[in-house]
Amino acid sequence: LAYLNDKGGRLNFSTSILQAMCVDSTIIPFVTNDINMSFGCYGCRDATDAKSGEAILGFPGNKLDMVIKNLKYLKSKAIDRSREKLVYKSFCYRIGEN
Repeated sequence: LAYLNDKGGRLNFSTSILQAMCVDSTIIPFVTNDINMSFGCYGCRDATDAKSGEAILGFPGNKLDMVIKNLKYLKSKAIDRSREKLVYKSFCYRIGEN
């Protein structure tokens, strides 16, 4: 989300899913200078505490400041506001389920 807030557009990922989680989340971002992710390979799941519903995200180190800046911005704006579920609460109020 922080990446998209800065650049806009859409994200595309390169992954082999069953293997190479380490490559997907470290080498590809380093070489391409772009974000990448992996759903985690068998070896990764066996060697770490990655949960079944988690994915691994990697981004180039030179983008760290940008990611931090945008996460702070999103925390103060969109993230907190969306967690309030104002649209849902308004809907429930209108149908009498408040």
